Amino acid sequence: MTRRRLNIELPPVWERQGATTLLVTHSVSEAVLLSDRVIVLSDRPARVIGDVAVPFARPRRRDLVDTDAFRAIGAQVTGALFGTDAAGPRLAAAAE
Repeated sequence: MTRRRLNIELPPVWERQGATTLLVTHSVSEAVLLSDRVIVLSDRPARVIGDVAVPFARPRRRDLVDTDAFRAIGAQVTGALFGTDAAGPRLAAAAE
């Protein structure tokens, strides 16, 4: 099964089952598309360095990824991942 197919097949299964699911991915767009909340982990030793709410209603349409709102959430996740925001790199002391 391809990643794209999995992204289409999983949400209906989750909704039918009513189960909470933990998904681990290296894809920011996949995380934003499939999640209600993205927890960003640091490199070893893993620790939480970001927690981004994903406010989009379900069921989500695949064309959501082409919207400015989707890109803005993705930018928040990427900023947490790389220690940057709109102002540029964070100081090490501010990240702790």
